[in-house]
Amino acid sequence: NFWNLTPDGKALYIFAHHGMKEAYAEHSRRQPIPVGFAWVGRAVKTGKPWGTNDILKDPNLLKDLGSKWEEVVKKQHYRAILCVPLLSGKKIVGGMCTYFVKQHDFTDFEMRLMMVAANQAATAITNARIFGELLAERNKSMSMLNSLSD
Repeated sequence: NFWNLTPDGKALYIFAHHGMKEAYAEHSRRQPIPVGFAWVGRAVKTGKPWGTNDILKDPNLLKDLGSKWEEVVKKQHYRAILCVPLLSGKKIVGGMCTYFVKQHDFTDFEMRLMMVAANQAATAITNARIFGELLAERNKSMSMLNSLSD
């Protein structure tokens, strides 16, 4: 899934996902994860991959997220998670996480591959945002030009 920063840049929520229950994404919108906490928050804060080979045994689950997230995480039925930052140039624009149903020890290759994919996604997200801003500016300019009398 892909995590976006809140407008104040202090927390993260899921804005796109595949294969997860919608309730999990909705929970992330109601209870965003603070930057620096949990796996995705640490990845965004440090600019490096963060994960665990068994989320249910990782003490950071409750320490970082508390009981508000524990039950939601358990309902997803995944065990391992790897999160990486979405880097566009030198700017972190969010995070990307991959989940595994079984316990999984991540290799250096897997972490590097995730970083490459995340960087490409971050570039696409940044380009889409810039295109949206340009389109809005074009529409504003066209509206002003159309309102001028000859």
